[in-house]
Amino acid sequence: MKAMDGWPTYRLGDCIKLLSGGTPSKAKEAYWCGNIPWISNKDMKVTRIYESEDYLSDLGAKNGTHLVSAGTVLIVVRGMILAKKFPVAMAMRRVAFNQDLKAIECISHVIPQFLFYWLQGKEYEMLGLADEAAHGTKRIQTDRFLNYPIELPDPDIQRKIAAILSAYDDLIENNTRRIKILEEMAQALYREWFVNFRFPGHEKVRMVDSPLGEIPEGWKNQNLCDICSKLTDGTHDTPDPATEGFFLVTGRHIVNGFVDFTNCYCISPKEHEEVMKRSRPEKGDIIFSNIGTLGSTAIVDQDFEYSIKNVALLKPLKK
Repeated sequence: MKAMDGWPTYRLGDCIKLLSGGTPSKAKEAYWCGNIPWISNKDMKVTRIYESEDYLSDLGAKNGTHLVSAGTVLIVVRGMILAKKFPVAMAMRRVAFNQDLKAIECISHVIPQFLFYWLQGKEYEMLGLADEAAHGTKRIQTDRFLNYPIELPDPDIQRKIAAILSAYDDLIENNTRRIKILEEMAQALYREWFVNFRFPGHEKVRMVDSPLGEIPEGWKNQNLCDICSKLTDGTHDTPDPATEGFFLVTGRHIVNGFVDFTNCYCISPKEHEEVMKRSRPEKGDIIFSNIGTLGSTAIVDQDFEYSIKNVALLKPLKK
C-alpha cells in the first residue's frame, strides 16, 4: 500500500515493539532514592527527559519496572491527561518508567527521532484512540495503537526530517535554560533590593524603625488594600469545558511571569460571564496563584478576556 506522497504505509505494530513499565515496591526503601530517573505521567510535561521527580536505585530498577536507554521514545497510554493531551517524550539518558507509560523500541528501518516527531504531529489522531477504563481513567489500548497506519520514507529522509526539527528543539531548550537563569537572577536581585534593602545607592539611605522592623528612610509600610482598588480571586467552582468560549486560567497556567494559554480549556460564554462578575482581569492588573501552585505571578499586559480560577486578582490604584 502506498501513501499519496509516495511513502510506503505500514501498520505501526509492524514497525515498533511496545515495552511496559511498572512500579517497584514502595515498601522497600532500598529500591528508591538512587540515581536512575523513574518516569511517570507527572514527568511527561516536557519533550526531552533528563530528570524526574522520583529516582530508583540499581536494585529498584531490576525489580518491577523496565530500564530503557537514551534515545528511547516514551508515550502516556493511561491517565486523565489523555482527555486533552497525548504526551510524547524522548529519554535523554537511561531511565525506568511506570505502568501508565509505554516505551517504544523501533525496528531497523524506523528512526526513533522521526517516530518521536511523527507521534507529536499525530496528537489529535492518538487522542481519538483513547477510551475510558472501567474506573473512568482514559487509556489507549495497545491493539488500537499498533493497528494505526504510519507512512515511512527512507531512513535517510527520516534522519533529515528529524535533524531539522531537532535543531528547532535545541534552540527552544537553550532559550528555556536562559530564561530560567534570567529568572533566577531577577529573583536574586529582587531579594537584594526589597528584602535585604541593598538597592543601588542604599549606602546613603538611613534605616529607620517600622512596625515590621527597619526599613529605608522614605519607605512606608502599607497594606495591599491601601494601594489596590480591588482585591479578589477567581471562581472556586469547576466550570464544564466547552468546545468554544473563553479560556479558564488557573495557577499552573502562570509560567515565567506570563499566562500560558496552550493548556487552558474553554468555558461557555454564560459561565464566563458569571465568573467575570466576581473577578474581571484587565490590562494593568496583577494575577497571583494562591491555591495549589503558589506564588506564580503575572501582569495582565493585554486586552484579552478570560476567566480565572483559584487565582488572586489585584487591581493597583492608578495615580
